[in-house]
Amino acid sequence: MAAGGVAFTLVYGYLQELIVVQIFDRELALFLATVQFMGYAVWSAALRRLTPRTPRTPTAKFGAVSGAGASALSISHRPTPAPVPFRKYMWLSILRAFDLGFTNLGMKYLNYPAKTLIKSCRVVFTMAAGAVVQGKKYRPAEYATVSLMVMGLVVFMRADMKTSAVFAPVGIILLVASLMCDAVLSTNSETLMKTHDINQDEFIFRLYSISLVAMGAAAALDGEMTAGLSFVLRPGTMHEVVHGSVPTWTAGGKMAALFVFASTGFLGSSCAGAITKRFSALAMSIVSTTRKAASLFLSFLFFPKECTTQHMVGMAMFVVALFVKSMRAGRKGMRSRGEEADKKQGGALPMTRFDERRII
Repeated sequence: MAAGGVAFTLVYGYLQELIVVQIFDRELALFLATVQFMGYAVWSAALRRLTPRTPRTPTAKFGAVSGAGASALSISHRPTPAPVPFRKYMWLSILRAFDLGFTNLGMKYLNYPAKTLIKSCRVVFTMAAGAVVQGKKYRPAEYATVSLMVMGLVVFMRADMKTSAVFAPVGIILLVASLMCDAVLSTNSETLMKTHDINQDEFIFRLYSISLVAMGAAAALDGEMTAGLSFVLRPGTMHEVVHGSVPTWTAGGKMAALFVFASTGFLGSSCAGAITKRFSALAMSIVSTTRKAASLFLSFLFFPKECTTQHMVGMAMFVVALFVKSMRAGRKGMRSRGEEADKKQGGALPMTRFDERRII
């Protein structure tokens, strides 16, 4: 399962750089996001049908000890939660659409490794959102880890700014906006699932379905839907089509690449969720960190770009911080699962935890 998750996500990362940079020539970002949401919606619908629905179980409560010393065991049912209002689904789906749209637009101004490192800084914005929205407190060690991560990112971006032909501050702004959307989405999604006791697969299906409609409408209004369909149905990359060069890609090849791209993105993140549930959050954290480090290495290996000593130092600092953060998060997740298991054995229902399927 871990091998499958790593394989899916590495293929996804390779295809993302291949499609966005070489085939689409960093154009048609909204159309590409629509294709991704279409794949996610189809696969989430299939997973929703295949996953059995878990019926709600009654909550066991122990009554007060009577005068004779006997404890009475009573079974009570939780009140049925109110259905999720459509406006909340709409709000979260628009956030997800902005998240993916900003990410794809950001790759027009930054290389894939820079985009991967910035998107991996999600913990910074998640901590900020948690502190502001939920009033969470964090330990000094967590702040130290995040500081090391930011320092590594700064070192890498400074090297990329000097050596890369594709670097613009607007790309950083777009990715930061994407991370802010993602942090707010994650925090509100977890709260929503706890409040309304909604099935996770059902939630993800509705989230991506509405996001598909929103992104498709945005692409159509911007003219990218028509331009994107026309481009995909013609042989050649964007550069070859514009300059009338001999095409190196067929229309069928481009459609196949888009299909595999959207599929591996969803399947890779689904494997990640399965690893967390079957093994532990620690195992998932190690797999995720390994995958991100490998994707950076493959990017420099397969796609032409300069890699300096400063690049390597920045990546090393970042990966070390990411690994430490993942180990801490993994151990914390294992403790939480143990506490939930104890509560379940004692009669209390475990708290719903949102584990949204996402891929960087």
